Amino acid sequence: MCVVCRRKAVQSALVRVRVAMSGAEAPGPLLINESGPSRGRGAYVCRRIECWTADTRLLHLERALGATFGRLETAQIDEFTRAFVADAATREGA
Repeated sequence: MCVVCRRKAVQSALVRVRVAMSGAEAPGPLLINESGPSRGRGAYVCRRIECWTADTRLLHLERALGATFGRLETAQIDEFTRAFVADAATREGA
């Protein structure tokens, strides 16, 4: 289920976000995984642009992960969001 819009979907239709367990595991403090489940506590966000651009997305992710995001985490999610939206726009234009 998407933590932002609360819609139910199969896991393969969702993007998983979790806190990285070590610096070697991910380039940032969060691991954003589009390919499926991985170990550790995670939260799922659907692939709808509205969920990734919602003003409340960080609040929902923080609550679901039991974490407080700082600048690094926020920047990482914002960077993923920009790439996700740009990719979606490219797919629509093709």
